[in-house]
Amino acid sequence: MSQKLITFYDITTKAKPNPGPSPFTAKVRCALNLKGIKFTTVWLEYPEIEAECKRIGAPPTGKRPDGSLLYTLPVIQDLSTGVVMSESNVILEYLDKTYPDTPKLFPGNTLGIQLAFDAAAQTRLLDILPLVIAYIPAGLNPVAEAHWRSTRERQLGKRVEELEPKGEARVAALQKTQASLGEVDGWISKSGEGKFIMGDEMTFVDISLGAALCGVRVALGDKGAAFWEEISGWQSGRWEQLRKACEPYHK
Repeated sequence: MSQKLITFYDITTKAKPNPGPSPFTAKVRCALNLKGIKFTTVWLEYPEIEAECKRIGAPPTGKRPDGSLLYTLPVIQDLSTGVVMSESNVILEYLDKTYPDTPKLFPGNTLGIQLAFDAAAQTRLLDILPLVIAYIPAGLNPVAEAHWRSTRERQLGKRVEELEPKGEARVAALQKTQASLGEVDGWISKSGEGKFIMGDEMTFVDISLGAALCGVRVALGDKGAAFWEEISGWQSGRWEQLRKACEPYHK
């Protein structure tokens, strides 16, 4: 695969050319690299996403509260098939079917069970969001930060900094997050002694959880390094090990 087959649309942040805090774009980048599919990245600031998605014919991924269509990244444009596709999980399913001679993300008949496991695990991981969200704006370029803040804060009705728990509330939020990740760790522990969740080969669930963890680490940045060190020690270091295993594929 010497020719670049895929145009991959990713979100520009201060981390560029490395992934920003979005676990969804990181998930697709990781899958493309794991599969060895050659791709070119088009970097977009948040305010540019909707217009570019409409220009290339990318499907909307939802609706805003006012009923207007919502366009988000990741998006891929497959130059070999003409397909333009959005939504990370849909993209990963497409890559497995369209490029069958590359490492499988959903080996055997595991598509349904992996999607179900990931949905349950991601629900638990959401507990960390209030502890992380206030760090995200610092990693964005000024034009993207203004757009990101205005859209999120309009929906939430408050500044993102106000969402971060303080004092005893933060202690409680940390305990809840650690317990939720502990529940996921318990599920994974029942899978056996393999390096990854389904054995010795990285599959979809590893990529998805690894992308979420990498997103948290990027969002925390230098200011939140001590917090990440704390997370790294939970569940015998499982989350840092998974993040490090996925990190080389996020380049």
